[in-house]
Amino acid sequence: MENSNSMAVVKELNTGTERKDLTVLKVDSMCNWEQFLMPAPTSIAILGQLMAIATKKDFSLDKTIPEGGFKFVKYPGSFRACLVQISNSGCEAFMEAHKKASAAVKGVYEDGLKEALEKMKLLQMEEKKIETRKHEMEDEKKRIIEDLGKAKSALEKALTKFLE
Repeated sequence: MENSNSMAVVKELNTGTERKDLTVLKVDSMCNWEQFLMPAPTSIAILGQLMAIATKKDFSLDKTIPEGGFKFVKYPGSFRACLVQISNSGCEAFMEAHKKASAAVKGVYEDGLKEALEKMKLLQMEEKKIETRKHEMEDEKKRIIEDLGKAKSALEKALTKFLE
């Protein structure tokens, strides 16, 4: 009886939306995240190589300006400055991605943890209610057995008097 009550509480706490979210998380965990994360170390190594190259001979890119000018290069007068700009932009992009990923993960875990704690509290309250009801039923059972014992004794006395 107690087990079926606990199962009912669990079913009540897990709505269809929550079951759908859990399924999405399971499927999401099966995704091949390596394909997205493996290029990162290579990119960082390339940024390091750019910084090393920037220490070599400097020259101007002004001689080979494309039609419409450079769209992203801020300092075409110095090849070193361009390499440092590219490296810094890459570093900033990785730092921003790291910051946003950390915030997203933190938010997901915090929300999930809060929700799990709330559900645990609800389950504990339900378990306490079930335990209390169980004790009440046991006490009631004892009273009924005592009343039946008294009734039996009274019936036996009455039967004895009747038979005398």
